[in-house]
Amino acid sequence: MRQIRVLILVVLAAVFGFVVLRLQMRWGSQPDIQPDTAVEPGPLQSGPMQGQAATSQKAVSPPVFEKTLFLVDQQDGSGIRFKHCSGTSDTKPFPSANGSGIAALDYDTDGLYDLYFATGTPFPIDPDQAEHSNRIYRNIGNWKFEDTTELARLGHNGFSAGLAAGDVDNDGFPDLYVTCFGKNYLFQNQGDGTFVRLPDSVGVSDERWSASAAFLDYDDDGWLDIYVCNYAKWSVETQRWCGNRDLNIRTHCNPHSVEPVPDALFRN
Repeated sequence: MRQIRVLILVVLAAVFGFVVLRLQMRWGSQPDIQPDTAVEPGPLQSGPMQGQAATSQKAVSPPVFEKTLFLVDQQDGSGIRFKHCSGTSDTKPFPSANGSGIAALDYDTDGLYDLYFATGTPFPIDPDQAEHSNRIYRNIGNWKFEDTTELARLGHNGFSAGLAAGDVDNDGFPDLYVTCFGKNYLFQNQGDGTFVRLPDSVGVSDERWSASAAFLDYDDDGWLDIYVCNYAKWSVETQRWCGNRDLNIRTHCNPHSVEPVPDALFRN
């Protein structure tokens, strides 16, 4: 029995020694590459070696750019003096947490993009307030803009959420659709620098809380249709209290606190 144990130990020692020897031979055949040396594959070889990297290695040089890309803030001196009103207050009305949109459109077709800014307003909404309203700035070139809101008749003073621009009547002038907390509005471009708010009878004044909209010709009939993204049901009367009552810290409620409503598609 003792001889068998000795034989087993001899065999195990021989196997272990063989494995160690093989590993040493394998490791010794690998090239010595410093970990801090960057390498890149050489040119591809023709013939049987095509598709494999050449064995030569060299340090990678940093890329050299002939020009530097940078952006310059052109706000100062541009003539744009728009100030957004979120509509927030100590009661943290839900819509005031979302902000409003902006539309870039060439409403006078002079080849320069003009800017239309949407804004919110405090709750409850005062339809007669004149402190907060949407503003449109006409591009006069060279990064200069002029406020033409009154002339264009685009000073909507409700709670605007999103904007979409598109030529609804195919007259060559972009029209504007304004999504709101409350009734949405479609403004028709008259082609003379002014807009007219179309009546509810047009059929696009969704009175639910709409967040944004997009123009598209979904049925390919040559007329732009309107897709409206609606948000949720909410009112000042049903506003929930969210936050930490013990510390008397009130915050905006999260989206799970409101009931979602379906979107709408208006065919032109």
